[in-house]
Amino acid sequence: SGARARRSAEVLNVVLILVIILVGFAIAFHISLGHALPGYRTFFDSILTLTLVVFGDFDLEAIIAVAPSLGLATMLLYVMLMTFIILTMFLKIIDVSYGAVLENLEDAEHEDLARDLRLALHRVAYDAYWTVQIRWTLCR
Repeated sequence: SGARARRSAEVLNVVLILVIILVGFAIAFHISLGHALPGYRTFFDSILTLTLVVFGDFDLEAIIAVAPSLGLATMLLYVMLMTFIILTMFLKIIDVSYGAVLENLEDAEHEDLARDLRLALHRVAYDAYWTVQIRWTLCR
């Protein structure tokens, strides 16, 4: 139970970093583009728009028209940072699942290895399935 809480804390650390970066960029985009683009007029509109940016739904031409250099640089930085953070989250989920399997192997030496590996693959597939479902829901 203590190991499970420790593994969950590892994933939550990455989620916290994601939220902090999202809020920071939402403030930056609201201040720099809020006067001209409706997607950034309020702080919450900026958060929603930047969440959609992660899924590829954004108008780069409108951003360049309002702030040619700063808008482009900020958007590219945001997309690159969020891509790396989301990849880190995915790899952390795989790492946590692998750690759970290793912990199960250490706890019960007489367990079948194939069953434990199936369990780990099931966890990874389950997490990947819900990640795709959430992205699909947000893209609609």
